Amino acid sequence: MNIAPLSRIAPLFPQYVFARFEPAARLHDVLFTRGVQAPLLVGGNLATVEDAAVEFLRCRVREDGLIPVGEPLQPGERVLIDEGPFAEWVGVVERFVSERDRVIVLLSSVSGVRVDVRTEAVRRLA
Repeated sequence: MNIAPLSRIAPLFPQYVFARFEPAARLHDVLFTRGVQAPLLVGGNLATVEDAAVEFLRCRVREDGLIPVGEPLQPGERVLIDEGPFAEWVGVVERFVSERDRVIVLLSSVSGVRVDVRTEAVRRLA
């Protein structure tokens, strides 16, 4: 059974605006656009993004307008719990409780013990 957790939605580049414009002619307008604080500079020069990088992101946009990042955990995968009372414990993903964005982990070191933790609190073991 392939059960994926409820995905967390977050911006890929928080507080950044990407714009295509001619700096010599339009930088002033961009700087006075509502919400723009300052241009991103690299070594004193205006930062640029290659067209290929933008196209790479555009090709990954799903029908819902979102770009999935990373692979969701799957039942049966070994995970390490990163936080909370079970931090540093290893277990196996048993199932997801998607309406609460949580995962049920069967602990490896204690036979038959299942814990319910936030999806963000576990990470995949190689």
